[in-house]
Amino acid sequence: LVKCPPGVTGWEAAKELARRWGVLTVPGEPFGAGGYLRVSFGNLPPERSAAAADRLGEALEELYGSFEGKGLKYTEG
Repeated sequence: LVKCPPGVTGWEAAKELARRWGVLTVPGEPFGAGGYLRVSFGNLPPERSAAAADRLGEALEELYGSFEGKGLKYTEG
């Protein structure tokens, strides 16, 4: 799970990531994890997973920069 910027819902963050960067994530709200995004690389071969993770990271950095709150947090599990 990836924590959204403060005050931003998973729905809002997922929409912006898709609209601005073509990065698809799933809002955490339907799974009881409001304010988080669900991310999966399950069907990608290892050589493409690294590139996908890099693209997601770049998009998240820009997403955090476009909102007032900052402090990307990663939660394992």
